[in-house]
Parts: sequence; structure tokens; C-alpha cells
Amino acid sequence: MESNNNNNNNNATQGTYSTERMGESSRMFISHIKQYFASLPIFALFVIAISWLIALADVPGRMTQSHMPLISQWLYLSVNKVLSHWQGHRILLYPLASPGFSLLITNTLLTLPYMAAMERKHGTLKLAWLLITFYTCGIGLVYIVLLGIFRTSTVWIESSYVAGLSGWAVALSVWSAMEDESEGQSNDRMLFGVIRIPGRVMPYLIIAFYLFLVPDTSLLLHLLAAGVAFLYFTKRIPARFLPSDDMYKHYEGRTWLERITSSTRFVSMDAATSGYLPIHNATSSHISTPAVSHNVNVGGFPGQGQRLGDE
Repeated sequence: MESNNNNNNNNATQGTYSTERMGESSRMFISHIKQYFASLPIFALFVIAISWLIALADVPGRMTQSHMPLISQWLYLSVNKVLSHWQGHRILLYPLASPGFSLLITNTLLTLPYMAAMERKHGTLKLAWLLITFYTCGIGLVYIVLLGIFRTSTVWIESSYVAGLSGWAVALSVWSAMEDESEGQSNDRMLFGVIRIPGRVMPYLIIAFYLFLVPDTSLLLHLLAAGVAFLYFTKRIPARFLPSDDMYKHYEGRTWLERITSSTRFVSMDAATSGYLPIHNATSSHISTPAVSHNVNVGGFPGQGQRLGDE
């Protein structure tokens, strides 16, 4: 009887200890998530927040017999809607359309780290301009034109549509990988926060992931996104379409943007260009060691030091 009681006490103690460990791990995880979102730049946080709010607002419509989302049905990119119904706003707003919760989670995990890092590195206004103009409207226009050419001969084009941030995920991964490589960095990336992948391989994996595991997404749009990112990084986009850094700084000082630029989450051009410190891995060839002074007064010796071998 006594041994049974001891075993029961030991089991109870182990169970309590395991519960405490699980509780501590959960608290640490929640604390890490809160800290991560508290440090997000303003544009990255805004885009993700709006995407999730639209997805939540779509739920009542998805629960009806038509399964038609309430808001996203007016946002997704469709050749038929743009060319036949003249709904040009879709070329601008389709990244915010909800493709469903499972794909929304995937897009968030793939897009948010790149978007936050590039905003800290290049500034809020610059990243917002590039994403909205080239990586959204530019890609959307080319997509509509290419599909519109074959619209009359292919039936499935009429019903095809694009929604979500997958195009941004591809474009940002290509841009980031090329930029890191040009700077001599070999920053690894965490796929879904779990699997460590070399940064230069990530764009290929992301495109392959969407192609084979998410068949509802558009391979054409992803290839266009990768192509535009390549053209931008290699400076093959005409300079007249790219505002200068001074232009961004000019708009940062405008009074009508003061409520945004005064936010602690806003990343100005000065903070982006002077405050960004690249993180090097051990494999990087650009690691530098701090200079060590040879005139160190050890132990508070009051006299003038003399090195061994000096005469």
C-alpha cells in the first residue's frame, strides 16, 4: 500500500511539473508573439490587419448557400470583371481579398517577415509605393492583358480569379534574396517559422509551394511578380517611374501625412538608410572585427606603458 501511495505521489508530482512546463512554454510563446507584433512597422501591420478583418467580414457570406464572401467578391482580380464590367478597382485591391482562412494563414506566414524586414530597411513610404504600383497594379495590368488576349479562345479564363498576398510573397522573396546576395549576406530564412532554408533558395520554394500545394493560385501572376522584382533590382525599370529618396523625404514632411509619419511604427527614409544594420551569419565573408587599441592602461598603472622589445 505504501509503495502504491508513493507511486501515485510521484505520478502526481510529474503531472504537475509537466503542466507547469506546458504553461510556461505557452506563456513564453504568447509573449514572443505579442513582442513580434508590437515591433511591426506600420505598413506591414496595416496590410495584415486589413486582410484579416476582410476575411472575418467574409465569414457570414461563406456560410450561406452561395458561399460568396461579402467583401472579397468585390476585390478579387478577374479578367471578366475588369474587361466586361469595367471594375478597374480590382487591379489595386486584389491583394486584400480573402482567398480563405487556410491560404490567408499561409500568405501571412510567408509575406509578413519579408514585408516587415524590407520596410525597416527601405522605409515605409518607399515600400508602400513599390508594392502598390509595381507589385500590385503593374503585375495586375499585365496579368489582365495577357489573359485578355486568350480570353475568347479559352473558357476557364472567364472564371479564373486572383486573390490574396501570394504575389507579394513571391516578389518580396525574390527582391530580398537578390539584395542579400549583392550585399554579400547569406541570411537563412525560416519557412513557416520552423524549417531553416538558405535565403537564395526561398523564392524557388515559395513558387513551387504555391504551384503544387495551392493549385487555386496563379502561376502566371507569381512568375510576373518574380520578373518585376528582378527588373526592379537590376535597375531595368525606367528611372522616371521611380521616385527619388528626396521625393519620399519631401512627402514625409507633408502635414496631411503627419498622423502617419509621427507614429512610432513609421520608418522614415533617414531611419531606414542610416539605422538599418544587416545581420551576418557565420558564413558571411563580410564579418569585421572591432579595432583593438594597443594603448591599454591595465590595472590603472599611472606611468607611460612600454611594449616588450621596444628600446
